[in-house]
Amino acid sequence: MIRALRVGVPGGMAGGALMALWSMVAMWMTGLGFWTPLNLIAHTFYKSAPLNGTFSAPALLVGLAVHMTVASVFGVVITLLALWLPGRRSVVIAAGILFVAVVWPVMQWGVWYKLDEDAAEGFTDWIFAFAHLVFAVTAAGIASIGVADDESARRGRHAAGRTPPPLTPPPGSLFQPDRRRQDLWNDLSIGAVPSSRSGARASRELAPGPGATERRGGPTRGRPRRPG
Repeated sequence: MIRALRVGVPGGMAGGALMALWSMVAMWMTGLGFWTPLNLIAHTFYKSAPLNGTFSAPALLVGLAVHMTVASVFGVVITLLALWLPGRRSVVIAAGILFVAVVWPVMQWGVWYKLDEDAAEGFTDWIFAFAHLVFAVTAAGIASIGVADDESARRGRHAAGRTPPPLTPPPGSLFQPDRRRQDLWNDLSIGAVPSSRSGARASRELAPGPGATERRGGPTRGRPRRPG
């Protein structure tokens, strides 16, 4: 539920803001007044709000508060739907559109008519319907992205806290199958196993030659001394 609130409330408020902006611009362009949508929403609970496009600061505050609260609630519901239907983002958006398509007639011709028939009659049907479509696409899109990012972050945290398995050294060579190649490489790097050429070269350098004694001035054997 905390994940749904964390993702759904911002998504619902973003969708509600676009929904209100569309409704206000559309009703202004049709000649009904820019502030009419918020006035109608406010009139449901604040009967002093005008039913036309007249600006009223209390109606503006009440209308925005009611509209954003309802939008946040439905944003959380759509996020719960996204958590219940894990899959592609297009599937979540389509499910959100279908959900809002059911909610729209219930809210406009059911709940709103019972609460305030005058306000419900003042809202143009096709503007209200398209406003719900804008809300559904925005809220469901944000919910799908937020749920996917949250899942990726959770997998990343689990992977970071997991101890990696020990590395297995490669198998031994053909001539020494019981000895690991890594051990041989370590021995070669510290000079513990010299190569055959270097060992032979070192033994030749250390072994004295046949004339080494003569070069050092030692006595010679088996050669007669020339007469002087």
